[in-house]
Amino acid sequence: MIVQDKVGNTFVFNPMICNKLSVYALERNELAIGDKVRITRNDAKLDIANGDRFTVVDVEQDKITFESQERRIELSTNKPLHLDYAYATTVHSAQGLTSKQILIDIDTKSLTTSKEVYYVAISRAKEAALIFADKTANLNKAIEKDNHKFMSLEIK
Repeated sequence: MIVQDKVGNTFVFNPMICNKLSVYALERNELAIGDKVRITRNDAKLDIANGDRFTVVDVEQDKITFESQERRIELSTNKPLHLDYAYATTVHSAQGLTSKQILIDIDTKSLTTSKEVYYVAISRAKEAALIFADKTANLNKAIEKDNHKFMSLEIK
């Protein structure tokens, strides 16, 4: 495969050999005190992991300070930050999380909508859950589906 950088230089690239690469799209997001963010890449030096969630507590020219219930971290702004807003999340990445109130968006025609996924979604709420569905009449049937996963040895 041939790839090209921003200035037009081309390189031969073999993904079979170079398989430890990650590709990111650089975005410029503005952060303010109180914003909820989610880390999107592990960083062993800073002891942060993909999926860790923080609240922005201070924004300065050269660093941003984040806080969770467990700790406080500072990230330098002189290089790209691997994070995203954490106001919405998928059901799978929400496993293990709880929130006072949640909103659930369900596509009743999706092949991944099932009772297991619905249970994970609905059980994130401590007090209230509001469900939005593309077609309310199809909701019961959609969340009754089993999403059983087979091991390769079980498939004949």
